Amino acid sequence: MQNVTSPSEITGLTEPETHYFVVTASHTGGESGESAGVSAAPEVALNPQANIQLAGGSHTVTSMNVPAGVTVTLTGPVVIHISGDAILNGTVTGNCPVD
Repeated sequence: MQNVTSPSEITGLTEPETHYFVVTASHTGGESGESAGVSAAPEVALNPQANIQLAGGSHTVTSMNVPAGVTVTLTGPVVIHISGDAILNGTVTGNCPVD
């Protein structure tokens, strides 16, 4: 990316991949070295409107809303980290240990 102003938003990142970033600054005196690297993953909500399968592993979501009549089937050992509200009027079935 060139000619970026601060702050800058990067869109189009996909979940569940973790993305890694380093930045440099440039001005008339030249370009700086790279910053320390950081990583981030996009925050998403889990709001299925139809039956879905959720693969085993660790999933982080901003909220979870499973409406009545919808089933979320966990296909392996799953840990779901929810940073906001969880509304479960539907069904979640499978291997999901509770912390």
